[in-house]
Amino acid sequence: MDRLEGLLKTYNGRTPLIAYLKLFFKEHRNMGSSDRRRFTAMAMAHFRMAGAQDMPTGTSIPWGMALGGSEDDAHTGHFRETLGVTSGSWAEMLAAMQAATGWKEAAYFPAYEGLTDQLPVADFIQSHVKPSSVFLRIAPGRTEAVVAELNEKGWPFSRPEDHILQLEGHHPLHLLASNDKGWWEIQDIASQQTGSWWTPEPGQLWFDCCAGSGGKSLQLLEQEPAIKLVVNDNRAPVLDELQYRFDRAGVAIPKMMQADLSEGIYEGLGPFDGIIADLPCSGSGTWGRTPERPRYFREKDI
Repeated sequence: MDRLEGLLKTYNGRTPLIAYLKLFFKEHRNMGSSDRRRFTAMAMAHFRMAGAQDMPTGTSIPWGMALGGSEDDAHTGHFRETLGVTSGSWAEMLAAMQAATGWKEAAYFPAYEGLTDQLPVADFIQSHVKPSSVFLRIAPGRTEAVVAELNEKGWPFSRPEDHILQLEGHHPLHLLASNDKGWWEIQDIASQQTGSWWTPEPGQLWFDCCAGSGGKSLQLLEQEPAIKLVVNDNRAPVLDELQYRFDRAGVAIPKMMQADLSEGIYEGLGPFDGIIADLPCSGSGTWGRTPERPRYFREKDI
């Protein structure tokens, strides 16, 4: 626990938590695979439970593991038994956690007051505390190799489309050899399916105007590598993540901008043959799998 406390004190959110953990494990090679899995699960549990608020790890990790773990996971059962929440619905367990810790849902989300009245807040919280489905977009020609590696690990998955794999629960995907080789990207299925609308042609100039961490940009370049691409986002941390993902995939980093396009378009920018615009964007659709983001999110970044 002391080692985890030390990591959380040095982590500043500029690097994706999973990437930061991978660097941490390279510096601590004495940690075995089971230690790394447990360490990763506890780090994720801390951020899943704390959200945007400060929360001591002695509280966030046990409750995060109890509320966010898989039903068949031994660690989940251990923490639920320790905390006395072995029965009841998830909402009842959440209520027990609130009563025991003083946890406030209004402090969990940045810009909480902006949530619509039509959204059941408990369901929204559950979608962040419990790991959501993870969708992998597989690089062309790599699907069978990735499938073989997942089968070797014994991790169950489904295949909604030929190049899309869906996994449930928490798995240390960053430890897969196929991850190191850049054979897949984590990308929500809805985001992946937008690619069916694009018809890029060689030599065209495209603009991903709110690129985020670059999932759609990488997908576009997979469809047609011979385009020219400009990517933009007004958030430095996600541009850092974009650069990391392009490096990992072995793709040349396109021209990058950090600009607030609500203030206007730069003179001389474009004209473009195609523009990708995902608007308005808080990035909150990815928080279920990147639970560190609410801690470092600022409302002014929307």
